[in-house]
Amino acid sequence: MLSYDKKRLGIYVHVPFCASKCAYCDFNSFVPDDGEIVTRYVDALCTQMKDYHDSGKNYVADTVYIGGGTPTSVDPRELKRIITAVRRNFDVSKKAEFTVEVNPGTASYSTFRMLKRAGVTRISMGLQSADNRELHLLSRCHTRQDFVESFRAARQAGFDNISVDLMFGIPAQTPDSLMKSLNFVMRMEP
Repeated sequence: MLSYDKKRLGIYVHVPFCASKCAYCDFNSFVPDDGEIVTRYVDALCTQMKDYHDSGKNYVADTVYIGGGTPTSVDPRELKRIITAVRRNFDVSKKAEFTVEVNPGTASYSTFRMLKRAGVTRISMGLQSADNRELHLLSRCHTRQDFVESFRAARQAGFDNISVDLMFGIPAQTPDSLMKSLNFVMRMEP
């Protein structure tokens, strides 16, 4: 049960980096030239969270969502710094849903294990389609099999709360291919 002597707060942290830029994506995201820009960005995020520490004292965070971009495309140590800064600077409820967005192929078992140990409770995985042809049309840098491997690694690391993103209206998508993607995801039991 949340303490209601404080106002509830939802926290969203944007990590604008990706392994590649998908053709359809309008989000503020890009492929970094080197790790230095990622480190500088994480430094700035941590500083900004520290700056908000005092103004957040009357709030308890019941949701935290780290999205992007693809947060797991950055070095896991940088992602852990972000998670640590959220927890250090805000009152995060012990029952908070704490989500990190993942694209297939961008996180290994060890990354998922680190996320679990850091208190992340939900993985939001961006499959988009289980049809490799549709994934190619979207310029996704993963395959259906990459998704299966990432999903299984997250389960093995202890995540039982995994959501899966699918897209509707992909060029060349048919009702049949959409149903195949839906059935594929349902068999994975997210």
